[in-house]
Parts: sequence; structure tokens; C-alpha cells
Amino acid sequence: MKTKNQMCYEVREFWLYGVCDVSPKMEEFVRQNEKNPDELIKGFMAYTKMLRHIYSNYAVFEVTKKEHKRMPSGLYEDAVDNAHNLKFTQRCLLAIMSAGILEQNGDAYFLRVDKETIKKDAKGSYLDFLGQLGFHFCYLKNGKESAKFAGCDAIEVYHDDYNAAFLAHKYAKNYCVEHKQGFDLHGSLAFADFDSIFFGRKTPIESMDDLPQPFLNCAWDKKEILTRIVKSLYYNPKLRTELVCDYAIAIWYLWVNIVKSGKGKGERRACIHVLPDYLLIHLQIPVELSKQLINKESKLPEWFRDALGKDAGIGFHVHNEEDMLFFLKIFEQVVEHLIPIPN
Repeated sequence: MKTKNQMCYEVREFWLYGVCDVSPKMEEFVRQNEKNPDELIKGFMAYTKMLRHIYSNYAVFEVTKKEHKRMPSGLYEDAVDNAHNLKFTQRCLLAIMSAGILEQNGDAYFLRVDKETIKKDAKGSYLDFLGQLGFHFCYLKNGKESAKFAGCDAIEVYHDDYNAAFLAHKYAKNYCVEHKQGFDLHGSLAFADFDSIFFGRKTPIESMDDLPQPFLNCAWDKKEILTRIVKSLYYNPKLRTELVCDYAIAIWYLWVNIVKSGKGKGERRACIHVLPDYLLIHLQIPVELSKQLINKESKLPEWFRDALGKDAGIGFHVHNEEDMLFFLKIFEQVVEHLIPIPN
């Protein structure tokens, strides 16, 4: 069960850790394909800085009036509401940047947006949050300034420090419209994951190179351990993996299926939960194997021995190399139990 402070930390760090830097590959792509690359590269860097500025100021979003009441999920109503303030404000901003017409005043960029195009995602409260983060809005009604968002039909959006990010967003969106219809643009832009946008992301994931950078970033100081675990799974032909991001509760899932026939999705047996600084692996162990482990393994950790045989499976809290090696040892036995090695 998570406390309010734990969830606030996880939500903030999930988004903040996930933000990607502009990679050398991305910079090279821009220089090879654009006549004036320096301005666009600065725009991508500004976009990354803008997201980090938003996510690092999580206190702006902690304004809920809901009670600190535990829900059946184990989360608390007030913490979830604050997390949604960030999520929906982010969605509002990306909708504005997507729908806006890019304008320029001197060296500064700004956006002109028809309110009708963002009415699904934009609310005055979300714009108020953005206002606290340095965004400026000019509300217009029939071409003249209006006092409030509620009474306008268009808005202009400005930012003194990060306006070049508007250029980068527009470039990425136009690229997707031209080359990658149906791509999850929102998910990538929420982390400045431009490598996935421009160089592709395979589904299902077939190698380590297919992993999106935000997934690895989220593990932070557990990144090396996560990488070693994932490599051991990918290069096993009996396994299939599926990566999912649940933006609502700020967590990455890597589902691991065991495939007996070499085809199909297989039988789901493990799930790696990747949160900021924290790996939790849920593993289903067959009852027969549980009995064998109890009888044969004399040096099992007490927590593991107590959990064996339970229908809910076992949760491995992976903090270090020792935890990692123990999980991989047990998981290998699960695979061999379900798919015996031919004599």
C-alpha cells in the first residue's frame, strides 16, 4: 500500500526521469535533413528543458480538495487527483501545441489556437497551472482581447524561456503526419522521446534496441540491473515480451510470456513493474515446481519460502545484483519446468 508521499514522489519522478535528452543520432538527422539545423536543434533542447521544468514543479499540481482516503486499489483519492492534475495539464498543453498555428515575433515563437480545436482537452484550470509555470495566454474574441478563457474563441500562447519548443513540436508532428500515421505521438512527446518518433519503435519489441529510452530512464540508478534482466529475457527463444506504459498511474509494465510451441503470444508468467528507482517483478510459479523448490532448495530466503504455492504469485523486490540473480535463477527454473529440455 502506497502512502500519499510515496505516490507523489513516484508520479513526479516517473515523468521527470522519463524525459529524454536530444541524442547524437537525432542531432545528426536534423543536420543532414534541414538547411538551418541549429535553430531546430535548439528547439528540441528547449522542448526537453520545458518538460523537465513542468515535471520538477509538481507542487503546482498539488491543490486537490479531496480527502486523504484510501481506495480499493491501495492508492489515495487526494494523491490520485493531484496526479491527474499533472496528467491532464500535460495533455492540454500537447493539444494546444498540436492544434496551434506557429507564428513568430522577431526571434520568439508563439502559437495561435482556435479554441474549438482544443475544447476536448483544454480547461481554464489547466491553463492556470501552465500560467504558474511561465506560460502566457492572450484570449481573443472575434479578433479582440477577451478577459477569460471561457468567453474567448481563440488564444495565443507564449513562453519567454521555452518558446523554441513550439517549433520542435510542430516539426515532430508534421513528420508523423507525413511518415507515421497512427503512431503514439502523445506518449513520445510527453517524454521528448524524439528517437522513437523519427527512428521507429517496434511492437512487439524484438531486441534491446527497440526499448524506448523513457522506459530505461525511469529505472534511474537501477537501469543497469533492469538492462541485464531484460537482456536475459530477450535472448531466450522461449519467451515473448510486451511493453506497456500506464500513464494514468505512472508505471511501465514489461509482460513476459512463455511460449511452448515457438509461436503465438504464449502463457503470461511474469510482469516487470518499472517505477522510479524501483523494480518489482511479479512471477507466477507452478504449484508442482513450488513443491520441488521447497523440498530441494535448502537455502531459500524465508520470505520466498513463505510465499511459494500461493495463487497470487510472488513479488520480487529487486534492489541489487543479488536480488537480480536470484530472480533469474528462479525464472529459469519456471521456464524449464513448463518447457522441459529434451533428453
